[in-house]
Amino acid sequence: MFTALCFVLMVMGILEYSGQTYFGLDPIFTLLFAFYLIFIPVMLYIKSTRNFASNKRIQQPVIYEFTADKMFSKGERFNSELAMDSLYRIEETRDWFLVYQSKQVANLIPKREMTDADLSDLRRIFRTVPGLKLKLRD
Repeated sequence: MFTALCFVLMVMGILEYSGQTYFGLDPIFTLLFAFYLIFIPVMLYIKSTRNFASNKRIQQPVIYEFTADKMFSKGERFNSELAMDSLYRIEETRDWFLVYQSKQVANLIPKREMTDADLSDLRRIFRTVPGLKLKLRD
């Protein structure tokens, strides 16, 4: 939606600059503002692509295991253990569990290989953690 707004502003600026329509806007300012707004998501995409390419840990398959008090993650070259009560929040989307360690850092756990029983067990474990912010789909 944000990108669509930028393109609408660009079209308005071009039409205004060419004299075909009159929106009461300064065409140069409208175009510069639209390019500035489109610059933000483009830079975000470029930076996230570079971060993903430079971090070998997030590119490898990860196996997650949850107990009542710990979350274990294991990859080809790492093992990690995290106390459940140290998690920031957990959100569930249609296809993912987002397990936030802080406001900006989250483990993305795909639901595609989980059975209904696995999903129920995982939700039950999450609900037993005191003080954990939850946004689950039931």
